[in-house]
Amino acid sequence: MVAINPSTGVITAQGSFDFEKEQIYEFPLLAKDRGVPPRTGTAVLRVSIVDMNDETPEFVQSAYNFEVEENMHKSTVVGRVAATDKDTAPFNKIKFSIDSFYGGMDAFSIDEETGEITTVAVLDREKKEVYNLVIVATNEDNPQMRNSINTSVFVLDQNDNDPKLEFPSDLNYIVHIANDLAIGSHVTTIIATDPDEGDNAKLSFEWIKGNEDGFFYLNTTNGQITVSKNLGSFDYYHFALEIVAKDHGNPTRSCSSELHIIVNRSLAVIHFHDSPGFNFMNIQNHHLIAGTIVVILLVFILTIVIFIVRYKQRGQTSGANYKSTKDIKKRDTTRKDMNGKWKPVPSYSVEINSVDSQKPKKNVKFLVDSENMKPYDSGHCIESEVNRDSYYAPFNRPRQNMVIAFCLVDESFNEQELCPHRKDERELFFFLIGQFQHSRGLVKRAIY
Repeated sequence: MVAINPSTGVITAQGSFDFEKEQIYEFPLLAKDRGVPPRTGTAVLRVSIVDMNDETPEFVQSAYNFEVEENMHKSTVVGRVAATDKDTAPFNKIKFSIDSFYGGMDAFSIDEETGEITTVAVLDREKKEVYNLVIVATNEDNPQMRNSINTSVFVLDQNDNDPKLEFPSDLNYIVHIANDLAIGSHVTTIIATDPDEGDNAKLSFEWIKGNEDGFFYLNTTNGQITVSKNLGSFDYYHFALEIVAKDHGNPTRSCSSELHIIVNRSLAVIHFHDSPGFNFMNIQNHHLIAGTIVVILLVFILTIVIFIVRYKQRGQTSGANYKSTKDIKKRDTTRKDMNGKWKPVPSYSVEINSVDSQKPKKNVKFLVDSENMKPYDSGHCIESEVNRDSYYAPFNRPRQNMVIAFCLVDESFNEQELCPHRKDERELFFFLIGQFQHSRGLVKRAIY
């Protein structure tokens, strides 16, 4: 552990010391002179180890699990954690805290000195039944040593919720059955829930009134109702029953509801097998179902009618729902060609008449005469572009019909000479593009 220089007497450590294992070490010393005979002396070296903050706090348990009932007031004690530190004061003073990264501080707090965990809110098991906390233990010195442990808090149930009847309910409480059902036949099943747990959620069912003559049997455990007496004597009878669902908590909580069983002879000709699902004998709310079907049918019919009306209106305002006729007339005239020679040249007049299908009918008529248009000093090729030489034909509507372009070509003349930009066309034809802008903002195009 230690060594001493024989000449100087300097003592040095030969290893590390651990205060937590041994706090005091004693070593015997011997001093000897060089005389003859030599003389000696002895002593004891006592070494005290000084403590340092080199130990991590240790929790007494490897994990903690606590339980607390729901609905308890704030500051209810949940439990206590404990930790130790092998160091001596002041290095062994421990502080406890909840690690906020893992949550839980909205429901619990911990005393930093004692490690006692208490509630800071009223807990509700139906919202959250387990809280997983991380508790941290640290000492105060620098460097600070720390340790953490997982702690679970289980919220225990109290019987604080009433059972809830899902069937029968305020909107669903009627069952229709035939009068020839055999004894033991299934009529319906009571459905109830309870958000509590254990005995607090365990339910049983009882008659309150309406079954004094015992025509029906109610299974108190599963809520099934069956026929217990012959119903053949009833042509039509209305049983107004009342049922209660109770839990097994302390104190007991319950809820009740009416159940109407209608025995109808007219249903006897139709036989169904018992089914846990929906069938004709187990229509809990036939009025609501019938009303829903009627509403759906009315909406469907109304949709079809609106679609037909819109379709007809659209057809009446469409630019494609009109007829146009054209009358092309040819007459012979003479003109000078590009070489200054006079040649016979046919000219054309085109009359366009467009009539729509609305009532009253609207029409537009206009005349194009090649004699009066000379874009190329010839009546044989007539061109018109948008924003230049455009023709407008009013329909007596908010918007107008615009003629965009038209052209006439005669195959009997030199097309290269008269219409150099129409080299590939060698026939007499007429075309018109109409652009219609209706009040609805739709744009339709038609080509003749």
